[in-house]
Amino acid sequence: MSNQGLGQVFGRNLRLLCEQRSSPSAAARDLGINHVQMHRYLRGEAFPKPAVLKRICDYFGTDARIMTDLLPFDRATEAHVISGLKFSETQLPLLRGMAYAAHAHDLMPAETILNDGAYIGWSNSLAYPGKVTHNIYLVKTIDGMRVTKTFDPIELFPSIKLRRKDVAFRSPYLRETRGVVLTGFEGVSMLTFCMPPSQWVSMMFLATDPSSNENVLSGAELFSRKEYAGVERLARIVWVPIPKGFAALMRASRIPPWLEMDQVPEFVAKILRQPMG
Repeated sequence: MSNQGLGQVFGRNLRLLCEQRSSPSAAARDLGINHVQMHRYLRGEAFPKPAVLKRICDYFGTDARIMTDLLPFDRATEAHVISGLKFSETQLPLLRGMAYAAHAHDLMPAETILNDGAYIGWSNSLAYPGKVTHNIYLVKTIDGMRVTKTFDPIELFPSIKLRRKDVAFRSPYLRETRGVVLTGFEGVSMLTFCMPPSQWVSMMFLATDPSSNENVLSGAELFSRKEYAGVERLARIVWVPIPKGFAALMRASRIPPWLEMDQVPEFVAKILRQPMG
């Protein structure tokens, strides 16, 4: 394949990955790539140098072979593409296992208490007992699948602060947790998957909270990890919708990752103070 043809294939695949994650502009910002250069990559006018290519592959969790493959994302020719998502041979057994376990259930109905949008998920901190932590969760429906995504705070992962030209470069991909929403009789359950190397598989349950308005959801999260002295694995959680709009999302993102109980909204604190049942 000519350099020009290679660049065009790379640009097409890069654009598809950017659209699945957020946007080309957001990816350029996270990767520390000049916006002009990023758009040259997207148009197939340039091909990144090896170091930049590796950084792009690490960010999207893929490799150079896929990035330069002629048909990695083509629904008509790729057997393992479902709803625009590409599955490897090692992931297919997971899909078959889920189909076996939930063979008689409709766990993804159109109507659910967890609508698409952004949420602040408050919880009693397991890393710092006595404090309250939060994450911003994005919920999206893709061809009938309701999925979630969040990023753990960079403060939990000091070892992944990569450096580029003496400027801290933080790859959000390494802090990403994805989940699938399963609707049951009394609420919704979420199976969540952390990125390697931890690869925790955890479970969260949410239901409408009787002590608050119908937009607030509460429940518990169970972390799948070994038992350690003084470290809890079960936490009460409260999800509150973030109003639509960039300004509201930015305000939520500026909240410190850990707070004292008296620093969070009172209706959230009231729920978090309740004993686990």
